[in-house]
This record gives sequence, C-alpha cells and structure tokens, in this order.
Amino acid sequence: MSSTRTTTAARTAVLAATAALTLGACSGGEGDATASPTETPTETVTETETAEPTGTTEPADTDDSPSPSPTASEEPAAFDPAAVDLASATWTVASAGWTDAPQDVTLAGGTAPITMNDWEGQVELVGEPLLVDLDGDGAQDVVAALAFSAGGGPGGDVLEVVTTNYYAWHNTGDDLVQVPFALESSGECADGEPTFTPSASGTGVDIDQLRLRSESACAEGPTVPVQRTVVLEQDADGVAWPVQTAPHSAWGGDCPALRGPSSETVDGVVAPGIDTPVAPDNAAVGLQESYLDIAVPGWRVSGWLEASADPIEAYSCGWGQPDASAG
Repeated sequence: MSSTRTTTAARTAVLAATAALTLGACSGGEGDATASPTETPTETVTETETAEPTGTTEPADTDDSPSPSPTASEEPAAFDPAAVDLASATWTVASAGWTDAPQDVTLAGGTAPITMNDWEGQVELVGEPLLVDLDGDGAQDVVAALAFSAGGGPGGDVLEVVTTNYYAWHNTGDDLVQVPFALESSGECADGEPTFTPSASGTGVDIDQLRLRSESACAEGPTVPVQRTVVLEQDADGVAWPVQTAPHSAWGGDCPALRGPSSETVDGVVAPGIDTPVAPDNAAVGLQESYLDIAVPGWRVSGWLEASADPIEAYSCGWGQPDASAG
C-alpha cells in the first residue's frame, strides 16, 4: 500500500508542477496561481490512480484456463460397426441361384416387401450379426443374414422361408458397405444352414456347412460337409470382394447349384480368386468354361471343377464382368 501512495504522490507532484507551469504561462505570473491549481489535479489524479487497479485484472487467464477442455471434447468418437442399424439399411439382394438380377431394398423394422423369381414375398433380417475382421485391417466387419419368404399357403397368404443369404458388410473406417455377393445360402431342398466362426488366424471367417448333392432327392437333405475360409480383398478401385483362402484359393462367394457343362467363354474383368490357382495338386478343369447356365445382366458366372475330386467338394465359381469391347 505504501508504494502505491508514494507513486501517486510523486505523479501528483509532477502533474501539479506541469499544471503550475501551464497556468503561469497563461497568466504571465509565477507564484500566485501555483497553490490553487495543485489541489484540483491532486484530487483528479488520485481518483484516476485509485480507479487504475480495476484495469489491472487480466482476462487472459480466464480465456486460457478452459481451452484444454473443448479440445478434448471435440475429438471424434471411433466408428462402431455394432451401432449401425442393419434393420433399416439398404441391402442389395438376389436369389440364391442368381436367376434374377440383384435389386436394392430398404428395410423398415428389419423387413421389406420384394419380388424374386416372380415370387412375391418379403426379406427379413434374421439372427445375430457376427463381428469379425474379414480383411486383416484390425477393424471389425459384419456378417449378417437376410431371409426371403414367399407365399406358400392357401391363396399365397402364408409366408414360408424359401432361402437365406449370408452377406458381408465391409468396415471402411466410417461406415459399413455391403458386399453384394452372398458368402453362403441355405434353404429348403438346398444347402444346410452354415455356421460362421472368426478364423484362428485373426483374418477371415471359417464356414462350416452341409451341402446338398445335385443328384440327391430333396427328402435326403444336405449330407456333404464342407469347410472353407473366406476373407475380403479389395481391388484397384477399393471394392471389396469375397475370396476363399482354404481349402484352396477360389471365389469366396456362394456358388449356385451345378447345372451342367457349357462351352461358353467370357472375356472381361474377373473378381479376385477366380484367376488364382484352384489347387496345388490338381489342375483346374475348364477354368474359362462355364459349368452353369445362369445369366445376370452385367455379370456372368464361371464355374470349374478340380480333376478327380468330388464335384460337390471341389466345385468353385466366380462372377465375371464381360468386356463390351471383347465382342
């Protein structure tokens, strides 16, 4: 407090002297006007100096102190694939045999009306989605099932499950993108319901399924056990495709039923897996010859068999996109 008073007094004296000189110069005298003007500036300066401390409070500390908190709160939360509502997502759907072109449907509450193969019915999200890293990037992708039901009772008013497709959804880091080709399918007079288990390697999914022989009667049901491992691989455009890595390298998606040989060939772009070695010990038979007679607008399936092996176990397929310039 004493130093404040001393400073005030000193400054008052200086101002008083300045005032005296000014007044003296104006009046033309030296002594008479000095005492009276000095008291007035002293009061004014004292009031000013007393008010000065109110301006010494620095608001900078107030502005600086909360700055770390907003910075921390602005960090975006990591993408959680489990939070994506697949029950209201838009799916690309095709029949198990791909006899119709795929179509997009948007679910509402897990279901949506649809017509496939001239059958009117609905698709429905069934079961619990499986979180699994399909491409080895450390992020969880999703495998989920969509069942197609169609009228099977009197008047077609009763819906019965015809087929179920199992799809992969690729985690892009900020969204889930469906791979339009089903990993597997099951249904009545068809292959059995598969089980999906995260691969022990940490990448991909192991699929176990009983398959129906093409020559078997429906009543016999699926009897051939098949185990395989499927991953997702991205092409040059960043599009994810299903690729089988075990028991041999091949197309990783669901293969339609074996329909018989065909001599038709296809030139164009092929999905990953179709142009890789089918097996290390057995040469591929007719790698470019289609063993199926199924056409989907914009795509053509190509199937092949391993030599001297059970067709149902060795049969592989893939979808090729024909090159229009190939004629």
